[in-house]
Amino acid sequence: MKRCPTCQRAYTDDSLSFCLQDGTQLVRLSEPTPSDPQATLILEGGTVDQPLPPTVLAGRRETSETTKPAATVPNTAGSGTHTQAPPKTQSTVTVVALTVIATILLLGLGGAGAWLLLRDKSDNKNGATNTARAGSDSQNNASPSSSTNRNGAKASSSPSPAASVSTVDVAAARKEIAGTLNAWADSIKSKDINAHMKYYAATLGTYYSRSNVSADVVRADRERAFSKYTTLDIQITNLKIEIDPNGQRAVATFDKSFDFRGEKNFSGSGPNRFSFEKTGGVWRITGEKDLKE
Repeated sequence: MKRCPTCQRAYTDDSLSFCLQDGTQLVRLSEPTPSDPQATLILEGGTVDQPLPPTVLAGRRETSETTKPAATVPNTAGSGTHTQAPPKTQSTVTVVALTVIATILLLGLGGAGAWLLLRDKSDNKNGATNTARAGSDSQNNASPSSSTNRNGAKASSSPSPAASVSTVDVAAARKEIAGTLNAWADSIKSKDINAHMKYYAATLGTYYSRSNVSADVVRADRERAFSKYTTLDIQITNLKIEIDPNGQRAVATFDKSFDFRGEKNFSGSGPNRFSFEKTGGVWRITGEKDLKE
């Protein structure tokens, strides 16, 4: 009988030289006698007396059975021993798990990158659309009421205030005011009070030294002059007319000479300034003042 000194496993096959459990060289045991409780260990190739206490043997057996080291089998192809490695089941599971985790991470990173790329493209597209829309809105605001002619050019259908000013016919307005002043002077010469008052507004902002004077005051003054003098002659020279940009107001400056005859004569000359306002398409006097030299 043989025994492994490491794991204390006993073998009855005398042809074995190494332990099948841990590969340790087996020792041959001698048959114990009743008077000799200890066995004599006999090594292969020689006999060595090595008494082993039962407690030590038991402790070694317990330790060997608990730890169960990797089995070592004899190397039949040559000298020495060959240790059989335990199966690598746990290592394989770990590698597979790590591979799965790495794959999931790569897929997640790829998906995130694709999402960011698509979002950037969408933002760029929206930005271009908003820019084009803002440009269109600006163009529409710049010319809200424009039409296209046959040549493709845009013409405004509702001119701005500046365009309205530029379309005022200044020459025509001056001609109308000059005609109004001449007719005003003729109504004095003919002493036609009703025709004369048609050239005045209902209220005058300035009437010589007074302000905000009713047309009734002007009428009373003219009636006294018409009744006092037999003939009234009035001449207008050096007429200058300024038209406001809106084409609705004007100021005329001129030299006025007059010769009133009756029981007493009254004559004179001097610069005058009349203010006009266009009401109902007619120019009417809103101010009358002598300009002292």
